Amino acid sequence: MMSNTITNRYDLLPFVSKRNSLYLVLLIALVAYYAAVSRSYFSTTLSSSSSSTTSTSSSSSGADSSAFLRSSTSIGRKNKIEKKNAHKTTRLGDRTYIDCIPEMCSVKNVCFDATDRKFVILIPPGLPAPAQLNELTNAMLGRLLGPDVHFAAYSKIEKEETSKFLNYTFQDEVYALQYIEPNIVNHGHVFGDHVVSLFQAHLHFGLDYPISATNVIILGDSAERNIHRRQFGFVFDPLPLSDTDLANQMGSFCFQHLLVSGASWAYADSRTRPISPLMFGLLRDHIRDRFEITDSDYLPLSSRSSGAPPAALNVRVPTKDLATAEHGSYISNIPQIFNYIENTYPQAQRLETFTLSNMTVQEIARAYSTTHVMIAQPGSDIMMAFLLPDFATLCVVNRFIEGKLRRSNEIAIWLRFLPHVSVQDMGDESWADPENPQFATLVPIQPQFNDACLADAFSRWTQITAN
Repeated sequence: MMSNTITNRYDLLPFVSKRNSLYLVLLIALVAYYAAVSRSYFSTTLSSSSSSTTSTSSSSSGADSSAFLRSSTSIGRKNKIEKKNAHKTTRLGDRTYIDCIPEMCSVKNVCFDATDRKFVILIPPGLPAPAQLNELTNAMLGRLLGPDVHFAAYSKIEKEETSKFLNYTFQDEVYALQYIEPNIVNHGHVFGDHVVSLFQAHLHFGLDYPISATNVIILGDSAERNIHRRQFGFVFDPLPLSDTDLANQMGSFCFQHLLVSGASWAYADSRTRPISPLMFGLLRDHIRDRFEITDSDYLPLSSRSSGAPPAALNVRVPTKDLATAEHGSYISNIPQIFNYIENTYPQAQRLETFTLSNMTVQEIARAYSTTHVMIAQPGSDIMMAFLLPDFATLCVVNRFIEGKLRRSNEIAIWLRFLPHVSVQDMGDESWADPENPQFATLVPIQPQFNDACLADAFSRWTQITAN
């Protein structure tokens, strides 16, 4: 039997009750990291391109360019600003029309050509030749948007290519473009790899635009598209469209801002990118605000300050629809676990299972946000664990897939970055259910499971409510 406490910061309760102070420190660290990444990347990859861009940009018409980019900033400051930012991106005045760091881009002045479903960047005259910009977009955007992406950049003076857009009004809206492999059916990976990467892009580029109002475009069509679209509802209001939908419903149009971001900026596939606990805090706050989930719904820290403990602790187990799940793993003795908890820990008065595929995103967000002790298996069931309330416990029961024990890689990748949750990792080969050793885990409740998870979880809540 294996049992490890991955995160346990609750011996320092007086110091973590001021969550906002922690967020402030982490915010400073995150800003410093992003600045270092941008300086390092552009100093090595774009220095020669940016130098020629700067000299070319200086000769452009200030009035025409300012109008084109809708900038109210004086063009008289452009030389100083461009020299300062030459190592980072191509700029006109202080307005960026394409700004990239590894695996993430922000693009201004984009039109969608419904005829051939192509995205077109319109460049002010006098700025880099399309060949130079296309080299950049191919390097950055092509890798992020899949093999069939249609993306091009043209100078405004190329009438044949841009004339159809010159009379268009640029909509003051933000669009975000994502490419998702058609065969991905794991809703946790759609959220953890794609939805969160766009949330990160919003934070990084500091857009003065509501995150929830962003219009998401998913490239291509697939049978799994409804699964993909649903997951974006945790963060964004508009229902995501495919580029086909866009062409059929809206035709050609132009908009001010386009975001593109890759999976390495999320957390499910984050081995190549450091994760910030601050990001999880901001994401959790955004989703709770979006669905109007308040402290009174889960009573973690607020119960200590007011002296009103939770009326009952919620113990929940997320389950799968085994007919449609990517993996058929499951815990086979959940009723027995609930019976033991009910008889041993009277403060656990709500014991529930819930099936993610049968719930709306709002119901899922509320279920995780109000769970004090969660028992779950690795995979998509624990992708939303960052929503758990402060002082919650997550008991991760390792699973069996085709007779082989599969331990949680999520703990090593990102669950360790949740300082507000105690994560317990448990289960070895002896936990295979003899009646279905291929996929079923039979949890030995006493003493293993109780000692590794339940006793610690409930004693913590007893201490909290006593203070």
